[in-house]
Amino acid sequence: MIKILDDVRVLDLSRYISGPSCCRILADMGAEVIKVEKAGHGDEGRHCGPFHNGSSLYFPAYNRNKKSITIDFRSEKGKAVLRGLIEKSDVIVENFRAGTMAKMGLGFEEIQKINPGAILVSINGFGQFGPDSKRPAYDQIISYRAHLYSNPAEGEFHLGPDLMSDTIMGMNAATAAILALYDRKKTGKGQWLDCCMLTSSVGSWPIALADYAMNGDRGPYLIDAPNGIFKTKDGYVQLTSGPQPMFMRLREIIEDPIIQDEKYIDGKNRIQDADLLVERVAVWMKEHTCAEVDEIMDTNGITCGKVCTWQDVLDDRQLAYRDDIIHLPVKNCGTVPYAKFPVHFSGHEYLEDTPVPELGENNIDILTSLLGMTPEEAEAHTK
Repeated sequence: MIKILDDVRVLDLSRYISGPSCCRILADMGAEVIKVEKAGHGDEGRHCGPFHNGSSLYFPAYNRNKKSITIDFRSEKGKAVLRGLIEKSDVIVENFRAGTMAKMGLGFEEIQKINPGAILVSINGFGQFGPDSKRPAYDQIISYRAHLYSNPAEGEFHLGPDLMSDTIMGMNAATAAILALYDRKKTGKGQWLDCCMLTSSVGSWPIALADYAMNGDRGPYLIDAPNGIFKTKDGYVQLTSGPQPMFMRLREIIEDPIIQDEKYIDGKNRIQDADLLVERVAVWMKEHTCAEVDEIMDTNGITCGKVCTWQDVLDDRQLAYRDDIIHLPVKNCGTVPYAKFPVHFSGHEYLEDTPVPELGENNIDILTSLLGMTPEEAEAHTK
């Protein structure tokens, strides 16, 4: 945790991944994030796998450094508490279906009456307006519609616990929230951030979209060549040797007549004959181990790296040197590795992260310190 946003309070009304990951980034930056959960059940993410010894490994990934309060949204007592928390918050994050907040009597106009400086971050699959805005959507739906996974028949789509459209949207939403906080310093006003997962995912492939629009469907686009994943004696490596300086160095390493052909000094010819060049590089790769390839390419300034397993990642010397893996306490699991926020700030010390809160763990503290209830009143509100 880095104490940059320690003067910011975030009300996290979201669930699953996109909203919670947005709020986790803000929490990692020191914001006080109050996670509002359904009384008796909590965020659905608490019940999502993978599990270990009965505890979710999914939930801590998106909810460290937060506090938890339980509220019954349907009761008038619960709505009153929610309004009180909105009044005391800088940022409110929700990822309900479009229109849900308004139905609860807490649309942006009403939030502005309660707290004119509040920033409402609304995340959903298709944004707040338009013909599909009220359609439900999960990551897979958006990923396919945004063409992130183009050919599932060939196994390009792998549904795992970390879902790209949700995660990318979370990062974009967190960036937008911080920009809105910066803007508020100039204007004194809050605003409504309409965050669309579909646009976010399409935007993650800007070159591919432009290439298709101008050149049609040619399959994977090529910036340069030869690049790709190659099989070695004992595994696989990813080689990116297409940039001109790197290809010229590659010619010094691989004494193949095709690689040595003068015409391939021209990058356009390399792209045109990319398959042939990749084929010749593949022959050379099979004669070496991953370690040998990595050393040869690194010595010659050519970008290359082993295609790693998760164990390789846990053992990665660079991550270890940077201390970029935290070991978060998780109930029934001991400590569990998760990646830190990927940026080091020279002006801030990284402080110890706090584990995910138990459901409703901070009920009494939040209701008494923020809303001025007596301990007895707070206790009554949690029942």
